[in-house]
Amino acid sequence: IRQLAPFWAFDYDLALRRMLTARGFALLDPDPPPPLFERALVPLWVGGMFFATALAAHFTFLKTMVIARASFGKVGDFFAAYAIVASLIRVVAGRLPERLGPKRVLAVAIGSLAAGQCMLAFASTRPELVIAGALAGAGHGYTFPILLGLVIGRSRPTERGVALAIFTASSTRA
Repeated sequence: IRQLAPFWAFDYDLALRRMLTARGFALLDPDPPPPLFERALVPLWVGGMFFATALAAHFTFLKTMVIARASFGKVGDFFAAYAIVASLIRVVAGRLPERLGPKRVLAVAIGSLAAGQCMLAFASTRPELVIAGALAGAGHGYTFPILLGLVIGRSRPTERGVALAIFTASSTRA
């Protein structure tokens, strides 16, 4: 066959046969498809991407901003406040989403993350930088665990591993 057709045509023919065969087996498989486009999970994928974009914004541009404003403080000031508050929230007030409801706490957490971002944009002193880090840390401390819990709660038990992998990929690739 290779003598009759160019090499690339043979490869495409073989690839087409494999796809059709795989599709045929997939039609025989009674399991539902992976939860990539499951209606209840799509908002969480999008939320994870926006959350990762917000994190990437201050992780990427904070050093440049601190260098541009010489009397501003240090990058470590922001990240120390961020990490301390994010960790303490999970340890001290980790059950708050269960008491008040995850959606309510998520709304406040996203607001806190946004307030931290806005304050960071307009911060001109070291205390403002630390407060911005604390606000962003509080938002992160609740947002990620709540979104992760919602993914687990909305996915089918047999597809939770796939759903968690998709969420993690969507929140780290932004």
